Amino acid sequence: MEIELVRNKVTTKEAEEFLEIIKNSKYNVIQQLNKSSAQISILALLLSSNVHRKALLKVLKETCVPISATESAFEGMVSTVLATN
Repeated sequence: MEIELVRNKVTTKEAEEFLEIIKNSKYNVIQQLNKSSAQISILALLLSSNVHRKALLKVLKETCVPISATESAFEGMVSTVLATN
């Protein structure tokens, strides 16, 4: 089976706009930080760490997903990445 990859380059501006939307969301970091340090969300980490934001931008720019990937398949890919914790 041949898999066609989507290879649209995300510009730095687009990625920064995406992160700006996250920053401006009504996400309550204080509530999240009240949880134990092992349970702080990825979003809280991205909001508080420039190093982690840059790492996410790099991954988002370089990762390719087959054009035929279903929502379920994409969720599986993300779950696989998160399962490494």
